[in-house]
Amino acid sequence: APKDIMTNTHAKSILNSMNSLRKSNTLCDVTLRVEQKDFPAHRIVLAAVVITSVPCSLVTFIEGETYVDIQGLTASTMEILLDF
Repeated sequence: APKDIMTNTHAKSILNSMNSLRKSNTLCDVTLRVEQKDFPAHRIVLAAVVITSVPCSLVTFIEGETYVDIQGLTASTMEILLDF
């Protein structure tokens, strides 16, 4: 099997770059709406996070949607979650 060449430094760099792209609304393909506030996001990143946290069938909530209304969260909580 090939060696895993990913380092923590490399992984952190990638995540920081993706978060910077999200914050500048670059290459974003979905918008999450929470309390009338829009949060641009990258569908693939959301899917990767959701897959590791919940059953895969729940990932489809974002497939094909441009805007997704999120209920039960405050906008400030959503911002923290996306930054995480």
